[in-house]
Amino acid sequence: MIDKTIKSALAFVSVACLALIAGCAGTPGEQLVMQPRRVHFGIHLPYPERIPVYDEDTLMIKKEIERAVPLVVTVGAGGKVVDVRVEEAGDALALAHYAPYIRDIRFEPGMVDSVKAEMDIPVVMHVAAPGTRPRFLFPVERNRAIIETDLYCQALEMNGVTLPGIKWFPSYGGKPVAEPRQKSYPYILLRVSLDAAGTATTIEPVLSTHPAFTDQLVSAANWAEYTPLAVAGEPRESENYVLISFFEDIKYPTPLLDLNTGNPSLSERLRVRIYPDTVGLMALPIPLKSGTGSVNSANAKKLPEFPLSGRLIVEPGGIIRLSNISPDSLSIRESRNLQLACRQIMGVRVNMAPALDFQGQHQPYVGLVRFERQSEELVRIDYSWLSRILLRTVD
Repeated sequence: MIDKTIKSALAFVSVACLALIAGCAGTPGEQLVMQPRRVHFGIHLPYPERIPVYDEDTLMIKKEIERAVPLVVTVGAGGKVVDVRVEEAGDALALAHYAPYIRDIRFEPGMVDSVKAEMDIPVVMHVAAPGTRPRFLFPVERNRAIIETDLYCQALEMNGVTLPGIKWFPSYGGKPVAEPRQKSYPYILLRVSLDAAGTATTIEPVLSTHPAFTDQLVSAANWAEYTPLAVAGEPRESENYVLISFFEDIKYPTPLLDLNTGNPSLSERLRVRIYPDTVGLMALPIPLKSGTGSVNSANAKKLPEFPLSGRLIVEPGGIIRLSNISPDSLSIRESRNLQLACRQIMGVRVNMAPALDFQGQHQPYVGLVRFERQSEELVRIDYSWLSRILLRTVD
């Protein structure tokens, strides 16, 4: 077997040659029609049919600010919740408070090969800020829509499916030139078919916002190494989608991508991703200038010593709206001042690329953002949806 460093070097030469051809042509390839599936590998995931309405006072945890609590919910074959547990020990108090409410949620039960079955599913509960009820993110939502692609994939993996992965991806060049009013990162979406051994058999472009580099990325995807799909431990052929995003803070030519070594940055972890289908969102919102990390701001000194979190709405045009940063312990005036300081930090220092579906259309998104003061001029900003993705890519 050829050493992967040598293989990557050979791949880059091939990619570079194709880049010259593509650069001369400069015309986009034919866009292929995508037909997303709703039942994968004989598995139909459960989805909520009825979420109970409770009086606000019975649900509130006093002095609680809004935050994301990852849960694992076991849904029985009859659609009732038979178990619920937290993924992190620090969330045990929230679970104890909300468990009766969660157990009253009724689901359309999951099925395996058309037979109803008990299943575990990942659920994210946004613990309510004062005056609101908890909000839930499910792998399949109440209206049967799939929005959170990563939760959907995680749910499949909890129920006997090992989804295809990328062992490593070769170096490629071609940093795109940013346009003045660009709202999203340039990207290329490829359809990649794998055999039962994980070898790519066909690769074809589906969407591209930077067509001059499509051919070289097709070549790079062909040189990459993948892990195969397995259902109940049995390897199978599969059709997948590989998304390559051109982030501004990535060095081009790129280094070989191997997520099992080193400590890759947010952009490194997200620049090449593989999906089993075109359901849900292709890309969640991501900062154009400042990723999950620290930013300089004169408003940092206005934040308290303890972390704050709130609800962040990212509109299709990239406009951001921040709300619900209001611990119970603060006065109305203190709460307003904190809201203003956080909005100024976000508005001046952070520009967001909006969420994208698999047709390349911008979509609205609601998530949580966390602010932690590190000094009088430095603030760490974390986004709940990106943190969730990062935890999964580490696994």
